[in-house]
Amino acid sequence: MGRHAEENPASGKILDKLGFLYIRNIPYECNGGENLYEGKEYILKL
Repeated sequence: MGRHAEENPASGKILDKLGFLYIRNIPYECNGGENLYEGKEYILKL
């Protein structure tokens, strides 16, 4: 499972290169839930 904030598309490119498959948009928490962003969730293709 992989996740990243939409504001950081470079992380999505890395997950793609590693073989992860995009699943859905999710709420993405940072700093222990202090900041909430839109995020993307991925699973590893086996």
